[in-house]
Amino acid sequence: MNTAITYQQLQENLDATCNEVCRNHASIIVKRQGGNVVLVAQEDYLSLLETNYLLKSPANAERLLASLNNRNNDSCFNSVDDIKAQLNLI
Repeated sequence: MNTAITYQQLQENLDATCNEVCRNHASIIVKRQGGNVVLVAQEDYLSLLETNYLLKSPANAERLLASLNNRNNDSCFNSVDDIKAQLNLI
């Protein structure tokens, strides 16, 4: 859940706000006159960038979705040959 605070509230509680963001993987919307910004933990930001990169390619996005569907269907590989076959490497 996103929380919104003012720029002044952020200034007054910067350390506590940063701790909350990192500890709870929260995102904080900072409302300000020049335009709102979002405060997120670096770990979460890097994860978003990586996800965006991985999903840019439609073919890669399809592979990832298929992998998730297989995982959700309790499919698993029993050998390296199974993996190669799934990836059309055989």
